Amino acid sequence: MKRIIALSMVIISLMLTTTTAFAQKSEQVYYEVIRYQVINDSQMEKLENYWKDAAIPAFNRLGVELIGVFKPQYGAHGLDLFVVLPHKSLQSYAVAL
Repeated sequence: MKRIIALSMVIISLMLTTTTAFAQKSEQVYYEVIRYQVINDSQMEKLENYWKDAAIPAFNRLGVELIGVFKPQYGAHGLDLFVVLPHKSLQSYAVAL
């Protein structure tokens, strides 16, 4: 199962990089992928609300846009949340930390 997740993350990053390369050949984009693991639905709801109500608006104010927040639909990782943050520069990544 870990291989499937790792392979999925590689495929997603390749798709994002390829899409960006074709759309904007002169700009390089750095992607940060964060995986959260929670132990129950209550924690998942709090985490989803945090990203929806606080984190995404804060990142948008910092200039980080088009943020992806994903949950697996099937499998043993139903209580995982993946966040993809695109950064225009490494400095943007450092500021977002």
